[in-house]
Amino acid sequence: MSPPINVFAFNSLRNWRRVLRANPPVTRPYRRKLRRMLLTSALGLPFETWERWRYASRVENVHLHPEPLFIIGPGRSGTTHLHNLIARDPQFGYVSTLQGLAPNFIISSGDLLRRLVERTLPATRPMDNVAVSLDAPQEEEVALANTSPHSFLFHLLFPQRAEYYFETYYLQKNMTARQREEWRRDYTRVLQTATWLFAGRPLVLKTPINSGRVPELLRMFPRARFIAIRRDPLRIVLSTRNMYRQILPPHQLQDVNWEQMETLNLRFFLAAQQKWAADRQHIAPQRVVDVRYEDLTQNPLETLTRAYAHLGLDASAALPRWEAYLDTLRGYRPNRFQPSPADVRLARHELRWLYETWQYPLPEEEP
Repeated sequence: MSPPINVFAFNSLRNWRRVLRANPPVTRPYRRKLRRMLLTSALGLPFETWERWRYASRVENVHLHPEPLFIIGPGRSGTTHLHNLIARDPQFGYVSTLQGLAPNFIISSGDLLRRLVERTLPATRPMDNVAVSLDAPQEEEVALANTSPHSFLFHLLFPQRAEYYFETYYLQKNMTARQREEWRRDYTRVLQTATWLFAGRPLVLKTPINSGRVPELLRMFPRARFIAIRRDPLRIVLSTRNMYRQILPPHQLQDVNWEQMETLNLRFFLAAQQKWAADRQHIAPQRVVDVRYEDLTQNPLETLTRAYAHLGLDASAALPRWEAYLDTLRGYRPNRFQPSPADVRLARHELRWLYETWQYPLPEEEP
């Protein structure tokens, strides 16, 4: 099995300087890993320089469609499956995996970049065995982190500062005026690049982090649509635990206390959902719809068609593409994690609010 690609492999050197200055010095055990990441960034510098000279002014003049569709949901709730389906709809564009990994020279170096990255790309994602493709939709946050220091994803490099990155760039609390202005500029540039690549189409965007910054998204896109996905909360917690065991080791530049990381992830999960529950009150009812992961996997076409109808979207062109994509998934088996008695107790006590809000039955404790 190929090793998982480092999402910061083509981070710009200019961005690296800002990120490294803002965090504690990298200690000796992790310096070799950092040097490898900096080397691949340096290899992309000529392409990045050319693209900035050739295309920067053009991209800055791209007008974003005023009605993007945001997929909202915690990580491991089915957001990727939903994103992959909606991205088949020809009326939408999206941030691709290729753009996410190398947003600084995606326009001018697409073919060369593709050949370079494909050599290091794993066949499937390590946390859930979902197939990896450079043309598949990707979280826009990956592209943002490779162009801007203002991203929650940097907690993967500096897990000891996870709380800072969560409060500042997930919930967007305590951001300075300069940080907020730079974040908005950098985020806009990522979306402008994707809009350029998809000839002006509205974008379907997905990152769990968007559940914490809805007020900012509404300021940018008052006419945005939102589709929120939910899943049994304990399944999300168990899958998140597995995911971090897979994605932290190839990225971390600090030691990790796994027990503390799991405690933080639980707190982050609940805080993000509480903020989403409060902020969604500012979205017009006809602009937001909820779907359940279980419905999406058992009756995908019916679930998507109903969500589209609620949002005032036409699903006719998408239906045959959804059917074709779903045919390719036959035989796929998601990971199954058996909860321990301690996990069940955690769900009943720590996650009770979410079970009640999302209307899932609490797991039963064994005698």
